[in-house]
Amino acid sequence: MNKIIAIVGGAVLFINWVVYAILPSFNIVSFLTSELSIIISFALILILQKSRTDSVFKIFLVMALSVSFLIKYALSINFSGVITNSISFMLLVIITTVEIVSIVLFRYLSKYS
Repeated sequence: MNKIIAIVGGAVLFINWVVYAILPSFNIVSFLTSELSIIISFALILILQKSRTDSVFKIFLVMALSVSFLIKYALSINFSGVITNSISFMLLVIITTVEIVSIVLFRYLSKYS
């Protein structure tokens, strides 16, 4: 399962790179933030798969991480590159923090269930 996740993550990174190479309106900051959001999302899914979390929590979190990945990817494409007063950047940070906290929380809950 971990190999499949790694292959899919690599394929998504490659597709993102091809889209960046083809589309001239895709700026470098959006490309880098989208690559970073892809790497973080797939790394969190890999960490979740390797952890000792109950299966019910894993299924829920994989679906939730997939939806949040799509949201983060859309936000990172619209990211302008300015960190100050940027709603996109704040949402990216908040979503990533919620993902990490939820993985830790569900791992803790499955440890004591």
